[in-house]
Amino acid sequence: MTVFRTALFCALIASSGVASSCASYGNRESGAANYGSSSADLHTDVNQALAELYRTNPRARELSQSSLGVLVFPSMVRGGLGIGGGYGEGELRRGATVLGRYNSVTASWGLQAGAQSYSYVVFLMNEEAMTY
Repeated sequence: MTVFRTALFCALIASSGVASSCASYGNRESGAANYGSSSADLHTDVNQALAELYRTNPRARELSQSSLGVLVFPSMVRGGLGIGGGYGEGELRRGATVLGRYNSVTASWGLQAGAQSYSYVVFLMNEEAMTY
């Protein structure tokens, strides 16, 4: 049993684990979202993140035009020292229509130290991805 505990301990120390979730708090059926006080700021940030992506990578605009939806998180913030976490808010769009507002939460453990902020965009290419 001691060997098992030692092996398990070494595996946990040697590896880094990550858990994440994404939750919607908009009304996808009607296209209306339950926005808080920062909805206008989020919408502006999403527009700026997409404009920057399209400016730096023209292929992204082509991909966007052939996708059914685009999920944009304009500002994800992560940090940790041994144990870490991250959070960001975003919008799901179909064309110019906002289908919902989402948040993403991550947790991690392992060898890590620092903080970062980044944006990410997910292009949803089929109806199955849109309803997932």
